[in-house]
Amino acid sequence: DQDSTLVSQGNDQNGWALHLVAGAPTLSLFTNGQRNAIAVEPLEAGPTVVRALIPGNGTMSLAVPGVGEIVDAAPFPGGFPVQPGVGLQAGESFGPLKAKVFPNSTPFDGNVQQLLISVLPP
Repeated sequence: DQDSTLVSQGNDQNGWALHLVAGAPTLSLFTNGQRNAIAVEPLEAGPTVVRALIPGNGTMSLAVPGVGEIVDAAPFPGGFPVQPGVGLQAGESFGPLKAKVFPNSTPFDGNVQQLLISVLPP
């Protein structure tokens, strides 16, 4: 599961994906076909918590408690400019991640203890 998609919504034009790249949790945002991403250090083997936030205030953040956290500017100041056209997908291979760019992306087949997604009104 070094290159797995955990959860995603949308497509490579407008959407997002929480995924692993070489074992590193990565949050990728796609707006108008452009990808902006943040990542933390690769995970150690065993259970962990990964938290990603896109709060709509012009920031995005990714954290693994006790390991690292990154906060960066989102590519949009007040939330996604349009609703992602493809619904929420958990554990799917690619979602917005195209096979040409992410050829090793696979469904996450590890154990997921809890998946919590909060969608706030605009």
